[in-house]
Amino acid sequence: AASKGEAKTKVPRHRFRSKAHGAYADHSVADLKAATDAFLAENRGKSGGAGRTTTTKMMTSSQLHEAGRLLHAWAKRVRGPAETEEGEEARDGTAPSAEDDTDEGRRMAGPLSESLLRLIVDDQLNGLGNPEARPTADMYDAVINAHAKSGTRHGPRRATAVLDRMEELYQFYCEDVDDPMCGHPAPEPRCYASAMDGWARKRPVDRRTAEEAEKLLDRLGRAVVLFGGPLEECSSGVDAAPSSSEGGPTRQRETKHFNAVMNAWAELGRGDRAEGLLWRMVVLSESGAECAVRPDLRSYNAALKAWGRSDAREAGRSADRILRLMENGGTRGKNGTIALSVRPPRPDAISYTCCNDAWAKSGDKDAAPRAEELLGHMSRPDVWACNAVANAWAASGRSDAGERAEALLEKMIAKSGGGNARKTKNGSWPAPDLVTYNSVIKAHANAKGNDGPARAEAALDRMLNEGVVIPDAISFNTVLSAYAKSGGGADAARRAEALLEKMERGSSHPDAGLPPPDRVSYNIVMAAWANCGDAQAAPGAEAVFRRMTERREGGEAGRDSTPVAVVEPDVATYNTLLTAWSRSTQRDAPKRAERILDRMIRLHRTSTVRAMGGGGDGQGQGQGQPQSR
Repeated sequence: AASKGEAKTKVPRHRFRSKAHGAYADHSVADLKAATDAFLAENRGKSGGAGRTTTTKMMTSSQLHEAGRLLHAWAKRVRGPAETEEGEEARDGTAPSAEDDTDEGRRMAGPLSESLLRLIVDDQLNGLGNPEARPTADMYDAVINAHAKSGTRHGPRRATAVLDRMEELYQFYCEDVDDPMCGHPAPEPRCYASAMDGWARKRPVDRRTAEEAEKLLDRLGRAVVLFGGPLEECSSGVDAAPSSSEGGPTRQRETKHFNAVMNAWAELGRGDRAEGLLWRMVVLSESGAECAVRPDLRSYNAALKAWGRSDAREAGRSADRILRLMENGGTRGKNGTIALSVRPPRPDAISYTCCNDAWAKSGDKDAAPRAEELLGHMSRPDVWACNAVANAWAASGRSDAGERAEALLEKMIAKSGGGNARKTKNGSWPAPDLVTYNSVIKAHANAKGNDGPARAEAALDRMLNEGVVIPDAISFNTVLSAYAKSGGGADAARRAEALLEKMERGSSHPDAGLPPPDRVSYNIVMAAWANCGDAQAAPGAEAVFRRMTERREGGEAGRDSTPVAVVEPDVATYNTLLTAWSRSTQRDAPKRAERILDRMIRLHRTSTVRAMGGGGDGQGQGQGQPQSR
């Protein structure tokens, strides 16, 4: 109740209004559900199929107002703790618990709020409707938003279904202005925006998710023309028109709507679809057709991110084209083939990092040099931008890739003030991290030449000697894989096995801090022996296999009695061993191979073999060994 002397705001009973604190703010989800069930039971007769209701009496304006209060209460249940507005808390001064309002509340909000809306709509459809008690666009938007933000698998689909029903009822009943149902609200643009937001933010993202979001973006554009009222004239200034986030509901398409859909395509690595939306925004902005649509930094970065996650060969050059447009202020190419009247934003660290990611994955011969050139355009690059360049050199396969990646590592150490921390106050560059060192190791391992594996191991030894960044299993496995693929014969297999023993010893000593070998480590070394072409290949592979199984069955422990990690063989492990004996010239090789196959069959029957189907070296089926049949 309002206190004395406090002005009361007159609110029409048939209108659905939001309040600062909201009705039922102090109710738990269980209490709110009980209140909703009681209201539905009081205002309906028998329940119909699929949750439908059959009204038996006319709803009054006060009952509609109560339905609106319940709808609004459920709409707030889809908000997470971070989305709750300042001052919006329970009456006892405490905010709703995350477990209560975020999990259970989100799941219930959509279905229960839809039941309330259906009760009101059915009251009108059955001819019992009170002319003053009609559904409003606020109610529809609350239900659509509740489904869209529910976090459930079918939430976006249910939100779209409510929107479709709203369209259907409006178009059917409002053809005749004398029809009492003509008061049914028009599907306002904000309703389309809420449904689109549900699809755009759905995780995990798949192709259908992004396509549905883009369809609703197009429907939003048509709804602006049909139901949004007159569009505001675009100003001649460079700033975009104010968005609905600055106050008021959505009345037109805005930059944030396009950005949400672009980010959905970016998650899928669909650079073509994301860039297509970016150019649609540019056209709308240049033509002045929709003044609230103007690509901003997030728009350009979403397109760059999409190309950065793409596996397309043209990804690097496509991302580079967008980045040059941002750098050149809207003019693309040496001859100025494009001149935009609205200057695009200047690229930031995210822009350069995404572009470098695209170059790294493109496989283009110019990828690594161009990525390093772009790094020079940044005054204070972050560690992700530097790592993207190092990864580009690692993927290039050039003979000087290792040296170029290591030069970048030295530069990071020098400009970060010694490289003793990821963030240094005195350095203009970030200190190298684990990803940086692993990229340098990979660059040496993939470089053309016979000394690649030795250089990769030298880079690994540098990590161990410096002790600033501790190597992980990927660091060791990259070197092991380099030896296995080097074609160095038995000598390369022995070097790989020596490194494997180093991992075993180091992991059993807590002071060493080395990672224990995993299944991939053992499979790589076995593959190195199996493919070395030496007379001792099969015995060497079997010796590694015995070490692996004895480590699993023996229960070794370190000095502090901490058990070592259990490593179990998988299908690739046994296939590699079979390959080794199938290539052996020893007289008992066929019998040994048959015993291995028999053991696989017995283990399979007892379900103790992991049929992982993965590769022996962690990068596909290891070294070409055949699958078991």
